[in-house]
Amino acid sequence: MSCRAVAEPAYHGPFVRYSGIQAKPNPLRAAGPLVVIGGHSPAAFRRAVEHGNGWFGFALDADKTQSVAQQSSRRAASTSDRQSLGALEISVAPLVKLSADEVHRFEDLGVDRMVLLLPRSWKPDEIVDFIEKTAALISPS
Repeated sequence: MSCRAVAEPAYHGPFVRYSGIQAKPNPLRAAGPLVVIGGHSPAAFRRAVEHGNGWFGFALDADKTQSVAQQSSRRAASTSDRQSLGALEISVAPLVKLSADEVHRFEDLGVDRMVLLLPRSWKPDEIVDFIEKTAALISPS
């Protein structure tokens, strides 16, 4: 996958033509934005490993994450094009109450990033309190 900034984008095809436009903002990375692919199906894992920079799992516990991480690493090891994409980053949004042990379990499974889900009903002070408690929970002592 390649995405590069073009100084003066233009296209002249049989149905669409454009020129004299600007496409901003330009990607920060020369190779373009990172592509993260989500989904729990075998096809989603295949796409993530073969074409993505990362995989995102929504509503997973540590056991399901372990299964996904094992499938992804096996598939990545057998895919020759993976080297050009770099390591597959794994992000999850767990639906479990986090403890320090649970956070470390996800970390041990190779999770690079956790997206924390908050109830929509929470008020701003509840959100701030949650963020502060979570930061204290996962910060190294």
